[in-house]
Formats: sequence, C-alpha cells, structure tokens
Amino acid sequence: MYRWWSRCEYEIILQSWPTGRLEQKIDVYYQLMMNINIITEIVMDEVKNDK
Repeated sequence: MYRWWSRCEYEIILQSWPTGRLEQKIDVYYQLMMNINIITEIVMDEVKNDK
C-alpha cells in the first residue's frame, strides 16, 4: 500500500462538471483495490494461457 499510496503520477482527480465545485482524488491503490477481482481473473487467465 505504501508503495503506491499518494503518488501523484498514479492518481486521477475527478471534478463535477461544469462548475468544478466537487473534487475527489483517487490513488492507484484504491483503483487496484476496487478492481482486484477483475485484475486477479485477468492474471490467472494469462497464466493458464502461457502453459
């Protein structure tokens, strides 16, 4: 977690449109944790295909 947490090159900032009043920063750590099941499935499929 500490390797990726709050690294500006691995984050996105979401803003409301058109006013831009609301803003939320999402780090790569949270992006990975939200999609860990999908990422694991893709990796496992690639491992199976390599054999």
